[in-house]
Amino acid sequence: MPMVSNGWCFYNIKDDHSLTVGENGLKCHIASNSTNAKSALLFGDSFAGHNIPFWDRLGKKLNLNIHTISTNWCYPSLDKEFTGDKSSTAYQQCLINRNYLKNHIALYDVLIFAGRWTDIVRQNQQNSFSELLKVAQMNNKKVIVMSEPYTFDQNISSIFKRAIWLERDFNLNEYMNNPLAIKQQYATSVINKIVSEHPNTLLLSQADLFKSDHMATKNTPYSFDGRHISVVGSLASEQYFETRPKFKVLENFIAKK
Repeated sequence: MPMVSNGWCFYNIKDDHSLTVGENGLKCHIASNSTNAKSALLFGDSFAGHNIPFWDRLGKKLNLNIHTISTNWCYPSLDKEFTGDKSSTAYQQCLINRNYLKNHIALYDVLIFAGRWTDIVRQNQQNSFSELLKVAQMNNKKVIVMSEPYTFDQNISSIFKRAIWLERDFNLNEYMNNPLAIKQQYATSVINKIVSEHPNTLLLSQADLFKSDHMATKNTPYSFDGRHISVVGSLASEQYFETRPKFKVLENFIAKK
């Protein structure tokens, strides 16, 4: 994961006990530092966090100064709903993150939202996200919503490492059809419907972001744990996205007045 501990921004307070609840979780910026860059906010849970390398590279090309705020389980919302453990420090940080978003949403030209939609829909919390989109619409904000990567019911990192150790070719074919992927399809349809109901909101779908074999390179997967993508996967996703028609759509979406 592109975490604070390895030079990125995901505020992984659940696992990194050197991190503390508070303003430090709100301080990271990526991409363009040009004085004429448009301002953007990447906000969400670890699924926003794993897209930080993607947006660092893409934001430089689109001249976006991107403020990133991402913490475990803290999906895009303004209320107190949470998919994780409410007794955790992540929940405390999430309330700070969301309070910042509520009070500063007007500052940004572009809002980028990403979350583990499968968990959000499974716990019937999608209305929290829908209400946020209504607030963004009331503030006349451009919103980009990112889909999840393909989900697996296996630890892809372990399988990948084993293939390297045994000097075998690696692919994901036998892991593609799994129960979690079926649940993800349903969650995706729910979130996509919500997004479609809000004007000035652009969806980046799984097909826009990832190759159909879900491999970052010939022998390297995007995924490292079956859910999140790695730094390598995030950068490969950006490289692939630039070849897709949606890249030009996004470019025009950001540029329009």
